[in-house]
Amino acid sequence: MGAIISLDVAAHVAALIACDKVPAAVIAPDRHEMQANACWRGMFGGPGDENGLWQPVGDCAYLSTIIENALSCEDRDDPRGDIFVLPIEGREHFYFLGWWLPAQGGNLIRVMVLGHRDRLVSSGLMVSPLPVLLLTPEGDFLYGNTAAELIALEVGLPNVAALATPNGQRPLTGPTEEGEYLRSVHYGQRIFQWRRTELLNDRGIALFGRDCTREESYRRALEHAVQGIVDLTADGRLTSVSEAVAPLFGYDSAEEVKQAYLRNPERFYASDDDLAELRQKLAQGYGVTGREVEMRRQDGSQIWMRLNATVIYGEGGVLLGYSVTLIDVTKSRQAEHDLRRRQERYRALVQTAGSVIMFLDTEGRILEYNRESEW
Repeated sequence: MGAIISLDVAAHVAALIACDKVPAAVIAPDRHEMQANACWRGMFGGPGDENGLWQPVGDCAYLSTIIENALSCEDRDDPRGDIFVLPIEGREHFYFLGWWLPAQGGNLIRVMVLGHRDRLVSSGLMVSPLPVLLLTPEGDFLYGNTAAELIALEVGLPNVAALATPNGQRPLTGPTEEGEYLRSVHYGQRIFQWRRTELLNDRGIALFGRDCTREESYRRALEHAVQGIVDLTADGRLTSVSEAVAPLFGYDSAEEVKQAYLRNPERFYASDDDLAELRQKLAQGYGVTGREVEMRRQDGSQIWMRLNATVIYGEGGVLLGYSVTLIDVTKSRQAEHDLRRRQERYRALVQTAGSVIMFLDTEGRILEYNRESEW
């Protein structure tokens, strides 16, 4: 999987364990150092620092046992989320759950403590290949499984709890709307669907995640059915054309389209007003969404295009240009035109008929009538 976090960034590791509402620690076995959260220090005392500094492991027997068991895991060199479970000597009904985290300079051992009741509920969830977030019965974040933690790190979040509070979106924690069991959440370019499940005996709530980024991207592509893409500079000059644009306008290559447009852009538009309006919007830094424009092919025939112009910004919010998608909607526009003409012809026949014709609703009220009805 490759390194995800840096061993030198102590604050990053501290944030990773601080969100857990159970005793949790991260151990660097190569350096024999560790960090522990407040719950861990409250249960075991010993090494730990609330400022997020690495502390020596020392000669603690249970830490040596954790490291020994972790080193026997098959995924220690390439962490895949495998976990190990150890009873805590001298503390009946408490267990260590541990797994490896990928990190620069040497992988880390992640470990947390669960009671017997918690272990019965969550040990199966912890080994799930799907990301799982555990919430209290009140909906507050408790902890996440190994798969969820790895995903949080992959998408650049500080810890697994951040999966439950996505930026700019409604949190997964807390109360939900009635009948709401599924939620789709965006983490940058990744999209996850979370299913909310109440655990038996009021033991909490489990959120099961599923990465649906690919299928969502495929669905959107089908919905938009993009048939061509052109790139424009900030002032509207054409810089590149995809090969799919050429057959739309009756050219043999994208380069021919580009050269023809650079020589005479007006020839591509049925109305100069459409071209002027589009240029004005682009010059003002506005995008275009779903704008249907009548255009012309190379032979002068009509083609209707639906344009979507996405604004592209650089560093500091500088406008770099636009990416414009083209969708041929000629057939649908022609179908609408044909339908209107048929409706107009039908109304003309009704109005010129020599008989009285009336259209009534179900309650007998007159909706429409022809001229003969006026006599």
